[in-house]
Amino acid sequence: MNIETTDNSPLLQECIEELINSKIDEGKGRNAGNKLSTFLGPRVMEFTFADLTTDFLHHYLLWLMQGEDGKQAPLKPGSLDFYIRNLKTMYNKIAQDKQMDVPRESPFSGLQIKVPPTRKRALPSLDLQNLATLERPKNPHACTALHLALFLFYARGMCFVDVFNLRHSNINDDYIHYVRSKTGVAMQVKITPEIKNIYSLIGVSITRGYSLSYTRKSAEREKSRLSPRFGE
Repeated sequence: MNIETTDNSPLLQECIEELINSKIDEGKGRNAGNKLSTFLGPRVMEFTFADLTTDFLHHYLLWLMQGEDGKQAPLKPGSLDFYIRNLKTMYNKIAQDKQMDVPRESPFSGLQIKVPPTRKRALPSLDLQNLATLERPKNPHACTALHLALFLFYARGMCFVDVFNLRHSNINDDYIHYVRSKTGVAMQVKITPEIKNIYSLIGVSITRGYSLSYTRKSAEREKSRLSPRFGE
């Protein structure tokens, strides 16, 4: 596919980098920008904002659907939607910030990806109760994994990256306040007795300026003073 550049239009890659450096949707923007750069290859150095047309997007989407010309596994609808949606967000943000002249009809118009609803995956309460009362594994790593898994359930399904990004400042009035990394939505979790129990069991300390830390000393203290079963 030949790409015609417009002299008065800024390079798209430079616009994306500027947007990322401003800390606006940094993670999502960088992922979307990197994928687009892979598609363009050497052409990225001359591809301008005006070159991002509907025709180009259809070629880009087809490339994603085919797994980057067979080099990768084909992307699922959710991943396709992620890249296109974030590219659209950056396109609109760049157009707004730089007061760009854009086509009356957005190149993204009509470009919709049907994402099937996510199948609900819930652990039955009885299974969760069995985990909570399970005899603690002798292997300390398996024991920590069990306790951490329970903490994720008690914390309303908090994901791993959000757990390890927690700081002392996230705790206020018996609540854990954090911003979900995947969606950017502000969340709060009540620190229940079960969560407090997990803190002591897993040997976790939340200290100012540091993330959740697992220490050997805490693990040894846990081993010597706690009963072999949860909740006892």
